[in-house]
Amino acid sequence: MVYTLTVNPSIDYILNVPDLQKGYYNRVSSETMFAGGRGINVCRILNYMGVECIAMGFVGGFMGQFVRSILDKAGIRWSFVEIEGETRINIKILSEGYDTVINARGPEISRKDIEAMFRKLDMITEVDYLFLSGSVHSPELMGLYKILGDAAQAKNVRLVVDSDGDTLREMISAKPFFIKPSLKELGIMFDTTIVTMDAVMNYGKKAVELGAQNVIVSLDGREGPIYFTKEGIYKAEFPPGRVVNTNGVGDAMVGAFIGELIKSGDYLRSFQMSVAAGSATAYTSDISTYDEMLKIFDDVKIQKIV
Repeated sequence: MVYTLTVNPSIDYILNVPDLQKGYYNRVSSETMFAGGRGINVCRILNYMGVECIAMGFVGGFMGQFVRSILDKAGIRWSFVEIEGETRINIKILSEGYDTVINARGPEISRKDIEAMFRKLDMITEVDYLFLSGSVHSPELMGLYKILGDAAQAKNVRLVVDSDGDTLREMISAKPFFIKPSLKELGIMFDTTIVTMDAVMNYGKKAVELGAQNVIVSLDGREGPIYFTKEGIYKAEFPPGRVVNTNGVGDAMVGAFIGELIKSGDYLRSFQMSVAAGSATAYTSDISTYDEMLKIFDDVKIQKIV
């Protein structure tokens, strides 16, 4: 069983606006609303792959109820803590090949909310993977993450952390099973700015040495990601396609890696599926389905570099 914890879920409101004009009246050609947040997106991918997942997090108000209803329609199980604030709405405007993203701050999470979440998680017994996501800006939430990291180690649960560089730096001591930092996040983990491939290799290997068992580093632009393990380092090439969406690409990669590993137990195939999922999501308007991943799976090329 996979459990995902999303600290700050959202409703993602995506607007297609041809030829966006700043300061003028603009018309929308199409619009879509999704339940968002890294852990929720991971559950969507796992659900497409036929892997059971339960989405957890903090939701509140009318938008919180909307998140629940969307997951219910998708057949995704959830176990949220109800909070007093209102779940945030993020706005993404797609226009002429550019994305303009406006992310709301979201509601405050109280100590009482955190204690309620800890009680929920403490009662879980059948868990194989615990996915922690979201930026953590309060000592209380970081304390919850660290407690969960220690508990995961003690219970031999595979811990997946997908968060900002500061949180990854704090959580590396929990020896996470899998992390997927961007180039910027990897640099923040080690208090540096990474601009060369030598630096990517150096700090990717260092993350493994510090205890992360599987590390996928997303590079900038069209450069394929690099997968670091104790057994070797691998580079992927993206399959051909036109990028139309960047929303949820990293989440799709994380979900597909875990989903394929549960299905096949093959780490390199899981990396290949991860890249296929990220690419298929980038080439469509939403999180990719399993069929969309499989269509381009064989076009993802993997090469061992070390």
